[in-house]
Amino acid sequence: GTSTTIASGDDGYIILHTGAAATYTLGTVSDGFTCKIVNHGTGDITFSTAVLTGSSGHSTTKLSNYHALFQQETIGNSVELTKIGGSWRVTGR
Repeated sequence: GTSTTIASGDDGYIILHTGAAATYTLGTVSDGFTCKIVNHGTGDITFSTAVLTGSSGHSTTKLSNYHALFQQETIGNSVELTKIGGSWRVTGR
């Protein structure tokens, strides 16, 4: 579909997106929750809330459908997300 909610049952999983552009709702989960999202779809994934991408406060709401070099304000087509201190953070690629 075009809308997905990431929930506590997805902890530790790899989520492979293969559809068109979509919105992913980052649901209510406990700190320490981790999942990896890989976008092999035809459009961007838009997150319902900003995801911190670096220690200097940069964030994004998009996960592109193409591989790009990691920069503080951007992420490529795969990302590991972790809920830390109530915030969603990029903790790996």
